[in-house]
Amino acid sequence: MIGYMEGTILRIAEEGILLLAGGVGYEILLPLFVLEKMKKRSPEETVSLFIYYNQTERQPRPVLIGFESEAEKAFFQLFISVDAIGPLKAVKAMDRSVSDIARAIEDRDEKLLATLKGIGRRTAQKIIAALHGKVALFVEQGDGKAMPVGVGTTP
Repeated sequence: MIGYMEGTILRIAEEGILLLAGGVGYEILLPLFVLEKMKKRSPEETVSLFIYYNQTERQPRPVLIGFESEAEKAFFQLFISVDAIGPLKAVKAMDRSVSDIARAIEDRDEKLLATLKGIGRRTAQKIIAALHGKVALFVEQGDGKAMPVGVGTTP
């Protein structure tokens, strides 16, 4: 299973990047907040990503979704545990930082959650019902880092 990759960006697309790693180009979907950071990097800079690998009977083509930290990936995995939110919907919906989304969940801010791409009022309610009280550790603690207990940092 692919869990982590390092390489250089060959191309930036609307929803992700083409990452050259070990002589192979990998198409990796990125949440918007990660993609925006990638756009600011120089082309020769090495990029490190934690990968969520998704392949199902309904989605037989493997999909790689990248995150800059294990904390972002861990939050994503909690986010997709909500009924009606799969990996492809979640990666598009995460157009704000993990900390902002986690804060909205903990604050029961249905209006903010409903503004995420592809998330309406009903789904926002489901997100709050499923995750309230479970994502507080992902809210920034003032040092700019959102880190759940037991999750390491980028190597």
